[in-house]
Amino acid sequence: MSDRLEARVDALFIYPIKACGAMGVAQLDITPAGLIAGDREWAVVDEKNEVTWQGAHPRLALVRPTLHGNRLQLSVPGGAVIEVPVADANAPCTVRMWNDSVKEMETFDAFDAGDAAALLLRRVTGAPLRLVQLGAQALARRGINPLHLVSVPSLGELNAQLASEGLAEAEALRFRPNLVLGATAEPLLPFIEEQVTRVSGGADGGAWQMPVSAPCIRCVVPGVSPSSGEPSEALPLAVAHLSGQRFPGGPSVFGVYAMPIPGTQIHSGDRLWLELNF
Repeated sequence: MSDRLEARVDALFIYPIKACGAMGVAQLDITPAGLIAGDREWAVVDEKNEVTWQGAHPRLALVRPTLHGNRLQLSVPGGAVIEVPVADANAPCTVRMWNDSVKEMETFDAFDAGDAAALLLRRVTGAPLRLVQLGAQALARRGINPLHLVSVPSLGELNAQLASEGLAEAEALRFRPNLVLGATAEPLLPFIEEQVTRVSGGADGGAWQMPVSAPCIRCVVPGVSPSSGEPSEALPLAVAHLSGQRFPGGPSVFGVYAMPIPGTQIHSGDRLWLELNF
């Protein structure tokens, strides 16, 4: 096998609100700070003003955010669309976010999105949640692993495992990727992304080079159906089974994190080049 493989961008997604639904996009715009524009700039907080997640409230998967310029709209299946006001200096608040690297809560400035958004979240989840737009310092903290990548062949291997257990296929959105990697004329092996050190793009891969930083350790969130908001243990167990074959005794992993280059763009359908560690 060559130490450089050709691939392509099969799909791109952003998640305007942490823990809520995906928004398919034609391109990812990488900000000067190295973050994905529009990605996870909003969050859901609980009654303690702590940023929450789908593991605690699986039905947040049913909240579908869409960005229209600087406007954010929310919808739920069978419900009305509401528009959320962008950061309002008259509604500042503070939120607490867990920092896993130091194992403690950190406090950041944010802006409350108002009662209409809070009512929608309560109707969907039954919990007293509120929507906030995160401030600059909160956004900067997440820049260690800002882009999440999974591959079509890895999803195929997982779905073969699920089929052998009589279970339904899993869509890519179960894993909340920003970039879904597909093959061109040359096939890709399942879990090839775990062997990639760098992804290159542009003319012959010379325009930008994006390091792959770490594997993505999986929790219970892939068990939440994006279409129903219902949790299940079956898919996380299948992921853990396959992960155990590759990394005996290690944590359950699926997909990788990468660090995009500030100021670049990644387009759906782009050719990419994968540099391997063997």
